[in-house]
Amino acid sequence: MESDELLKESSPKFRWPPLTRVIAVLFLFGVVGFALWALQGGISPTRGALGVGSVAPNFTLTNAAGQQVNLADYRGKTVLLNFWATWCPPCRSEMPAIDAAAKANPNLVVLAVDLQEGPLPVQDYVQQLGLSFSPLLDTTGDVTALYHVNSLPSSFFIGPDGRIRAINVGAMDGRIIEGNLQKSS
Repeated sequence: MESDELLKESSPKFRWPPLTRVIAVLFLFGVVGFALWALQGGISPTRGALGVGSVAPNFTLTNAAGQQVNLADYRGKTVLLNFWATWCPPCRSEMPAIDAAAKANPNLVVLAVDLQEGPLPVQDYVQQLGLSFSPLLDTTGDVTALYHVNSLPSSFFIGPDGRIRAINVGAMDGRIIEGNLQKSS
């Protein structure tokens, strides 16, 4: 009898149902996860990101042929600045449309910036696809970071005044390119 009385006195008067306890633990993990994400800059991923109307930051890169190319040299022309990589399937799918746009628009300059690959794989890629332009090599990733590119492919359409007129994240077809070029000219 004494043990029954002891059990009654030592047991809590209220106990949360198991489902409620599981939800509370998951909620706690979610709060901690969100806090860690926020501390790593997750709340403002676009902080400092470039938008339509921003002046396109200048840069100098080397192309696959070893020549230096500076964005400022193309002021007065429309520039399609495309960030890509040879290992990126959506990048490969949009390259023929970009090349066709370059051939159809004599005042369009295509600056295709390859992300952190060397000249040999890029030159092979250009030959395989028969591209008419020479991609630029961002071997350090600095220019890609300067433009806050987080996804490949990403394209910036820069007007003759040096301002970003349109931004496209993801693969483009001819229709998308043409629409963005109309905004940029």
